[in-house]
Amino acid sequence: MLKRIITHPAFIAFILLGLFLATNRYIYGWDDQALEIPLLKHLIDTELYPDDYYVASLKENFSSYLYPMLAKLISVDQIPGVYLALYLLSRYIFLLFSYKLWLHVSQNRLAALAATWMSFVIGRTEEFLYRTFSHQEFALGIIMAGLYAFYRGRYIWTAVLLGIAANFNALYALFPMIYVCVYLLCARSFRQLLMSGFAFMAAALPFLWWMIPQKLNAPAVTPGFYDGWEELFMLACPQNYLFQDRALSEVFATVGSSLTALGPYLFLIVLYVFNCLFNQSFRRDGKNHAVCLTALGLLLVSFVFSYVMPSRFFIDLNLIRNTQYMNFLLMGMTTLWIVRQLQTRPMNLPLVMSAFLMLLAFRDLTGAVVIGLTGLMVYVSPKIKSSRLMLAGQVAVLIAGAVALYFFVDINAKKWVYMLAGFLLMCLWLILSRLKSVRVNERWTALIPSGFVMIPLLIMTAYFVYLHYTFVQVTTRGGGFWQMQRNWEDMQYHVRDHTPKEARLLVPHNMEMGGFRIGSERTIVVSYRDCGIVGFDFGALKEWQRRLEDVGAFKVFPTESIQRAIVTALGKYRVDYIVFTRLNAPPSSNSTLTQIYANEVFVLFKVNR
Repeated sequence: MLKRIITHPAFIAFILLGLFLATNRYIYGWDDQALEIPLLKHLIDTELYPDDYYVASLKENFSSYLYPMLAKLISVDQIPGVYLALYLLSRYIFLLFSYKLWLHVSQNRLAALAATWMSFVIGRTEEFLYRTFSHQEFALGIIMAGLYAFYRGRYIWTAVLLGIAANFNALYALFPMIYVCVYLLCARSFRQLLMSGFAFMAAALPFLWWMIPQKLNAPAVTPGFYDGWEELFMLACPQNYLFQDRALSEVFATVGSSLTALGPYLFLIVLYVFNCLFNQSFRRDGKNHAVCLTALGLLLVSFVFSYVMPSRFFIDLNLIRNTQYMNFLLMGMTTLWIVRQLQTRPMNLPLVMSAFLMLLAFRDLTGAVVIGLTGLMVYVSPKIKSSRLMLAGQVAVLIAGAVALYFFVDINAKKWVYMLAGFLLMCLWLILSRLKSVRVNERWTALIPSGFVMIPLLIMTAYFVYLHYTFVQVTTRGGGFWQMQRNWEDMQYHVRDHTPKEARLLVPHNMEMGGFRIGSERTIVVSYRDCGIVGFDFGALKEWQRRLEDVGAFKVFPTESIQRAIVTALGKYRVDYIVFTRLNAPPSSNSTLTQIYANEVFVLFKVNR
């Protein structure tokens, strides 16, 4: 009975959730929540954020049903607790179906555990590991359940689950659905393709019912409305471009710059080729090829319509997100292959496989080089009968790898830590390879080779637990940015508790995190993070640009006079309060401004009218 409990996927997912929380901190009011929390609060209480151009645009154009649904069920005060509960639930569901997916593919509990565990300590698809809760996190749990159904061959259920997820995050659900359609098309399962497409559309009908009329009834724009859109898009959402904010001329200026820019994509291509060559179970399943080749095809589309023939529509689609699904799949499949190798190879190979898993943390050209060298080892080793020749080849591979990494790859301090651990494991492999190879067939020693896969996982878990601990200490007690961030949040809550709901504020627009609207629940003139509206409302993006031109000098650390920005805020935007940093605040109250609150970093003044 106890064995059934501890081996059940639900229990293992609970353990994995504990490991995840030990290595990753949850934060409320972070990153994209500058967009989502003000929207939710306004939907709950329409008196909040009156005449705030940004919140008004979100209410009109942001297309996730999560926030209208929550607005009907909870109060403003309940948001932090509900967000934490939903974050834990979403993360648990994501880990549960990740484990079930790898268990179905491998039919091996250890391999499934390693693949799921690896995903958040080595593989680390960052978009799947947000520190916050959002509609994306909510949708990803459902999407992972859909991917599990896809690999089990239940295509109608896959389409239904992805269609449901589309009501909360349309793009993240759309890409896996494209993979499903490509697979069914290539398999000539036209009936399944038709039925799956219908099921997806039916499940996504609420989203379509919301968005299609909105697009069809969109007001006509004046001539020249989209002039200069490319510069604005690059400024507002560089993450939608394959090379971020770097121009093609800069990317391909030198061999080094090209390799650096192309590194993350070369890594995925090389890892795909590696699995095709050496991972038999990967090669035989057409689903893997449908996901990877479709993702690569969509990246090519993204390149063409971002740089060759720029298109707002395709840039809005953010096709670069396909790398996240490809990375998740390939890293998981590679981990399954490593575990199988550990169970079938001589004793000297488990160590090189462990080193290989450790070095997969480099998802750039470094990782591509490591994969290529490992593929060479796997290919050449069975063909060499002479132990001396084998040793010479192994040493040559290590030297060639070190030279390649030194001359062609930008190595930072973190990478040196990974490489040192991997190098030590490789050296131990060289030592063991000089000993007589021992095949492990006895039952009591059968788990020894497989246990080597736990070495890098335990090392990286300990590493991220340490980072998590230090991160908590820095965020709660540290100086610099984090001291400023704590005071920024303190000022928001003071404004919330001591100003009327209709108050308008001018605040430093370039604080990195924790949008001022989140805690203050008040209208502000502008924040640089308001550019997140780019994919929903280009008119609001142009308004964001105009407001930055008006008050852009009012920063945390101004580089020019802020006098004009203050005059514009008082006259054009009729602000009632201004939040200064202590460095640029008036020394005391005057006829125009009255100081009403101050903390270590910020000072709040009321406008005298």
